[in-house]
Amino acid sequence: MGCGCCAGVAGRLPGLGAFGGDSQAKLLEMARKDDYVVSNHPHHLKIHFYNGNWYCNGSELEGGCLSGYSKSNVAKNTIPCYQCAGCDYGYCDKCLCKYLTLQFLQ
Repeated sequence: MGCGCCAGVAGRLPGLGAFGGDSQAKLLEMARKDDYVVSNHPHHLKIHFYNGNWYCNGSELEGGCLSGYSKSNVAKNTIPCYQCAGCDYGYCDKCLCKYLTLQFLQ
């Protein structure tokens, strides 16, 4: 099951309408094969699994983290996150979908 946040990605990004079914699962499946490129960070992100005490940098942006992870509400279980190795910037699944660009498909 997808989180629902990526269902709207097909409408916002050209060429994704043909995915059908669960758009988030398809996006994440394709992105796991390559680097993630987001619209608001200069470095590529890679998937990592943190075992607690992690927060999403989406919490520092307008609207906050779509999963609710912030400095005052850290993830306390093992979750996939999408992190920049060079500067430790990262997103949860939902925020990744919000800022994901088509460059990761190339």
